[in-house]
Amino acid sequence: MKRYMSILFLLTIFLLSPSESFSNEKNIIPVEYNRDISPNSIVKYNIEKYLFGIVNREDYSISSLTLANMILEDSHNIYILDIRKKEDYIKGYIPGAVNCWHHNICQFIPSIPKDKKIIVYCYLGQSSGQIVGVLRTAGYNAFSLQGGWNNGWLEFAKTDEDASCGCSPAPKPSSSIH
Repeated sequence: MKRYMSILFLLTIFLLSPSESFSNEKNIIPVEYNRDISPNSIVKYNIEKYLFGIVNREDYSISSLTLANMILEDSHNIYILDIRKKEDYIKGYIPGAVNCWHHNICQFIPSIPKDKKIIVYCYLGQSSGQIVGVLRTAGYNAFSLQGGWNNGWLEFAKTDEDASCGCSPAPKPSSSIH
């Protein structure tokens, strides 16, 4: 009887224990590390994928060429908002742009017209993307300038020598809010 109990006990343990076919180890696929890819290049790739994947979306951003055409052909239907610091705005801005440093945007929102397409730009496009999110949440038809001032508008102005809507000096300081 003792012998049968031992066999029954071992059989129970055998049947209840997971077999190798159910083990997670079989489902693991070994991956070799490619030593030619540096951690910095992986980070750079992910940053570019994130930033340019968002910035190039036509549903909430526009290119410098599109903005230049809008300025030339339909300027009365757009409102350009420069959210850089005042001292950078004074050095140059997109024609017709109104300046409000992005930290003060909440105070400035009531003065933004709701019946126009709002084009927001900053230095590189990241902060303007965040402000566009805020403006869209508030019901505005807002878009971010792809690449911002540095990698968007200035690069466009360098390549388009005939652009009649290049960089402009700032108007009187009374038109900006800080």
